[in-house]
Amino acid sequence: MESILQTVDLTIGYGKPNRNHHLNKRRPTHSVASGLNLHLRAGEMVCLLGPNGAGKSTLMRTLAGLQPPLEGTVEIAGRDIRALTPSQLARLLAIVLTERIDVGNLCAYDLIALGRHPYTDWTGRFRIGDHAVVERALRAVQAWPLRWRPVNELSDGERQKVMIARALAQEPAILLLDEPTAFLDLPRRVEIMAMLHELTRATGCAILLSTHDLDLALRSADRLWLLEAGGVIHTGAPEELVLNGAFAAVFRGEGVEFDAEQGVFRLRRPHRGVAIVLGEGLHAFWTVRALQRLGFETQNRDAQERNGALEVRIVNLDGVSMWVTSNGRREQVHSSLTDLIESLVQVSSKEAP
Repeated sequence: MESILQTVDLTIGYGKPNRNHHLNKRRPTHSVASGLNLHLRAGEMVCLLGPNGAGKSTLMRTLAGLQPPLEGTVEIAGRDIRALTPSQLARLLAIVLTERIDVGNLCAYDLIALGRHPYTDWTGRFRIGDHAVVERALRAVQAWPLRWRPVNELSDGERQKVMIARALAQEPAILLLDEPTAFLDLPRRVEIMAMLHELTRATGCAILLSTHDLDLALRSADRLWLLEAGGVIHTGAPEELVLNGAFAAVFRGEGVEFDAEQGVFRLRRPHRGVAIVLGEGLHAFWTVRALQRLGFETQNRDAQERNGALEVRIVNLDGVSMWVTSNGRREQVHSSLTDLIESLVQVSSKEAP
């Protein structure tokens, strides 16, 4: 696929630009990451991930032209971003930032219409084609019923759809989003990520978004950019970065670890022994999850020869699930998973020094 955006030996960070927005070399600067040679291709969705303070927002702002690079270049469609006029840049790139913007009493349609500013004259007069673009943007984010609603009365999820539609109204080749799911509940986060992924396919637009939703990024992104706290960046397919250990390494921290076999993060807990779960279906799956949460290492049936293992059998008696535990000495029947958990917690507290 064709690269619509690329960086060449880019160094990002903070400096003190002069009135022409160029960095004054005599003033101190702070480099966040250097030597970045990145590519963003048309029709793909890339998620930018990294720990807090790694420089994700700095990179996004530099790619958008909102702050100058310390060294190197950002190129869009083969042209240095600094050589583009604001109007030219706005036709190629749109950005949705995390910060909430006060739009007064504007309705959703009027706010989205502001995205047509690179194409209108100084009076802002619309042509028939401009209204068609706004309508397409509304429908693309499933926000058509919201078009006459005041933006300040919308929910966070509805407002985010409208902000994305405003960016789409610019008809950009590149869409940058800084934490687009930051203030949304889980169903809305899933909805926004799925919608963005579909937009890349429907419009051919390249989408780069920064996010802390690691699980959704693994499931949704075509590629990941993993930015380490020290400025090193890893790029590739999500699955490849999990397999080569880069994903776990970037997010390795005290008290948390990435389980590559399950594709999830787990809290590190005191080891409480080995548990073998005998059963199938949802009851077995969530029993394993509960035991792991309590600190047990879970094994399958083939590991029964391990000494000291706790065996948990899930049985069905007249349509009612029961949990039978055995530690090699005695059996105990539990009428619910909650009962099993509370019993294990009680035993652990008695055994604790």
